[in-house]
Amino acid sequence: YSSLWKGDPGSDETDSASMVASLQPRPAISQGLHVSLILDRMPNSRAIEAKGTSDTTQCAACGIALSSSHWKSDPTFCHYLQRWFCRSCSAGNDDNVNLYTIPSILLHEWKVVKLPVCHLVVEYLDSVREHPLVCASSINPELYNKENALSEARSLRLKLVLGKEHIACQRKFSEIVPVLDHNNLYLSQDTEMYSLADLEAGCEGGLVELLTSAVEQMMSHVNQCARCCGSGYVCELCDDDYPIYPFLVDTVVECRGCKGYYHRECFEKKEDSCPQCQRRQSRNKAETGRDFEY
Repeated sequence: YSSLWKGDPGSDETDSASMVASLQPRPAISQGLHVSLILDRMPNSRAIEAKGTSDTTQCAACGIALSSSHWKSDPTFCHYLQRWFCRSCSAGNDDNVNLYTIPSILLHEWKVVKLPVCHLVVEYLDSVREHPLVCASSINPELYNKENALSEARSLRLKLVLGKEHIACQRKFSEIVPVLDHNNLYLSQDTEMYSLADLEAGCEGGLVELLTSAVEQMMSHVNQCARCCGSGYVCELCDDDYPIYPFLVDTVVECRGCKGYYHRECFEKKEDSCPQCQRRQSRNKAETGRDFEY
């Protein structure tokens, strides 16, 4: 959450620090205040703000009395840390109110809500905003059941992950899918980790649009590349000899026994008669005289 150093109440050290703070310009960022990534559900910050500063007498960063007549002591509530700050520590050098998307509200209420935060929080969240640090399914598993956007994003990412693993030109994947640059290529490496920027875009509709474009670029390449076309499979349960690919998760399924790929519709009709599993079972029986199930 946060931590800060304070001297003993009433001690000379605390009194001296307060006196110096009231007479000299204070640094915009206190070295005693530390910010970390807060993703858990938090109390209603607006309700806490509404109570005012009655329970808080000092700025959370510099320690100045919030009731002081100092020209930069007008208190501002930081909705991320849920602490009160003087105007100097809250606004920083530009002296403006900073509005920022609160990650916990985004993850637990699936809403982009921009509320006032102190400039130290702005600097920290800006530094981590583009990095895939958030496992949304772990923090709020119900989110995938309620929000179609994240479920659709997971499905699209699965297609990218499987495509990257199976196509022949996987080493050129970044060239095949230029819509994913070096900053967000991680979206094709797993299905669960997101950056705060991804989640905000997902809430506003931009993430699904980006991933849909990436999948379309990948499929367009596969259809035009002879090497990648050759990495496809043929469904042995029907007469269709058009190649199928593992990343076509909506229409293609993998046999758990032999890891072969079939049309989903064909496999569901003949699940107990996988041709590859039957051949392996017959071969093993001929060699050992025993039946093996796959």
